[in-house]
Amino acid sequence: MPKIVSSSTLSSSDSAAAQAELSIYYCLCGYYALSCETSLKRLPKRRTDNATIIPKETIVMRHDLKEGTEPIIIQRPAGYEKQLRLHCKNCNLPVAYTCGLEMPYVYIMDSSLSDY
Repeated sequence: MPKIVSSSTLSSSDSAAAQAELSIYYCLCGYYALSCETSLKRLPKRRTDNATIIPKETIVMRHDLKEGTEPIIIQRPAGYEKQLRLHCKNCNLPVAYTCGLEMPYVYIMDSSLSDY
């Protein structure tokens, strides 16, 4: 019986994973904070505090941040805002926040992360 030999070649241009951009960000203390499929520089900014807006439904994001114990209430010109903060696990610096557990956005605080 003849042996069947098959081979396949996979190039990086064929791979969908190779075409996805992965940006890694660190806290100011140097600890890994998050990775995102899109550069934070390309995402929109929030007008109230210049935070970067990451839509949870359209952008894949992985983070190694811990949730704060209690929500923070911020007074804005249009009223009050409740923020659930996400902190660095190493130095406890607030890095990001959401405005509720079911909200579709994560906000990265301005100048809280580095991409070195």
